[in-house]
Amino acid sequence: MICSFLYIVLMKGPVIIVIIITGFYNIYYINIFIARAKLKENF
Repeated sequence: MICSFLYIVLMKGPVIIVIIITGFYNIYYINIFIARAKLKENF
């Protein structure tokens, strides 16, 4: 059970890292988009 879990982590590790990085970029860009939308509403 543990060996199969480690095998999955080793195989999927890079994919998970890429998903996490892209997730952070998406959150960052969404925050910028929301900030711009709020600025447009104010002016």
